[in-house]
Amino acid sequence: WSDYVEEWYVKGGRAVTDRATAWYRGFFEN
Repeated sequence: WSDYVEEWYVKGGRAVTDRATAWYRGFFEN
């Protein structure tokens, strides 16, 4: 169970980080 939660947390955090990175790139480029 802990492995499943950790995997979900890592994937979720990675998705949030990618989204934030894309937002910052678009904000500073424009």
